[in-house]
Amino acid sequence: MGSEMCIRDRYNKGGSNLLKKTAYFFIILAAVFWGTMGFFVETMTSLGFSRMQIVFLRAVITAAALIIYTAVTDRKAFSIHLHDIWIFLGTGICSFVFFSYCYFLAMQMTTLSVAAVLLYTSPIFVVLLSALLFREKLTKRKLLAIAITFLGCVLVSGGFGHAGIPLSGILVGLGAGLGYALYSIFGRYGLNRYSTLTVTLYTFIVAGIACLPFVSIKETFALMDSPQAFTWVALLGIITCVVPYLSYTKGLSLTETSTAAVIATLEPVVATLISVFYFHEQMTTGKIIGIFMILFSVYIINGHLTKSVK
Repeated sequence: MGSEMCIRDRYNKGGSNLLKKTAYFFIILAAVFWGTMGFFVETMTSLGFSRMQIVFLRAVITAAALIIYTAVTDRKAFSIHLHDIWIFLGTGICSFVFFSYCYFLAMQMTTLSVAAVLLYTSPIFVVLLSALLFREKLTKRKLLAIAITFLGCVLVSGGFGHAGIPLSGILVGLGAGLGYALYSIFGRYGLNRYSTLTVTLYTFIVAGIACLPFVSIKETFALMDSPQAFTWVALLGIITCVVPYLSYTKGLSLTETSTAAVIATLEPVVATLISVFYFHEQMTTGKIIGIFMILFSVYIINGHLTKSVK
């Protein structure tokens, strides 16, 4: 924990290009792995799992894997102060469980594309909340990156060209975006006190417990009776949770919360490419433009533009 806090202090004082590149690497890695979520959801749905069961299994498998890893590598990471439990209630329930529930409900109330666009309003919430809570500067570069990111996500997802979408569906989708953003906010508080491993570990322990009232454990584990189903569940936890959440939380410890959130919007780009090359979804001109807009927003946030953008 002490070493990570020292790294953050060095970064906040100006840091080095190496630290920045390391942070961006971990965040981009997380976005790539998160982008595979649609593939796993489709596969596991075909095996009979409900979406809420998938959320529960992601939390439980991740928590179990992290408990084993922590017991072997760093038992000190289990130690937390009881008065800090609010942080993990925030990352586990207010973020992971809340955003997942809102996201799936928004899919039902609107369309998949609209729900995806609304989910990726999260960088807007992160930048605004970071400016309010952490006094991070709301620069022109960040505002420009947010605007380009949102427009890019609209194009990638197909836009709002759908009739009859209820206001309630829009509000629920925005709730998903807010919940998605809250991991960065609560995670920042956690990283000021604990290591990356501790924050991620307790996030999923709390999330798994919080999911229990909404799923039947007996029915869920009955679906895992075949080697194929068990393998997919294990891969679900590792690829869509363990690796990306550890990577994102590590990257978050090395850079600003708002910067991390904008870079992580590479996820819909990856998700779109998977849908095109694996599910043979048609790649439209709008989607291609949207992908380049999102990539351009990451270019902006990395600080490679001229000072006139700052």
